[in-house]
Amino acid sequence: MKGKIMLIALLALLSITYSIEGTIRCGPYMCRSNQSCVNRRCVNPCDAEPCGDNANCDVLRHLPECTCRPLYTGNPYVSCRLIEFDE
Repeated sequence: MKGKIMLIALLALLSITYSIEGTIRCGPYMCRSNQSCVNRRCVNPCDAEPCGDNANCDVLRHLPECTCRPLYTGNPYVSCRLIEFDE
């Protein structure tokens, strides 16, 4: 009985991991923490350039996170502008 349960569990895992065509499918937590599952592939979500001008993209928990570069301010998902200092 224990062997049958293990076999069923293994088959269930394989059905989640592989599609009918034999290509690897991914789920939200099957990719590395610096990747996201897009169209059944683990990819770097920053490759899609989700950030605005003068912003950096980092991946946090599978999602892109945009921040303005040092000395820049604004909405990092739209555009960051250089901070102007009064002299």
